[in-house]
Amino acid sequence: EKVCLPKNKGKFPAGLFRHGGLIGDLVREQLFAQDDREGGQCVLREGFLVYLLVSYGDGGSSLEMASARRDELRVIPGLEAMEEVRC
Repeated sequence: EKVCLPKNKGKFPAGLFRHGGLIGDLVREQLFAQDDREGGQCVLREGFLVYLLVSYGDGGSSLEMASARRDELRVIPGLEAMEEVRC
């Protein structure tokens, strides 16, 4: 399911995609729903990581990301600074 949709605006703040972006409360408050909070606090466990999983190819044997898919990712803040890991 796509994440970068108008209905999700504000749920994935730009700080989520920056090193150290989850240190401040503002980003965590946007990320955590009320039901996900512990005692009203946005608690992050040690080792918490953010991963973006993207399908490669068109379901065939292609090991290259389609240009249309790569264009969709350009809305992610700081994408050029992220590491691409194939798995």
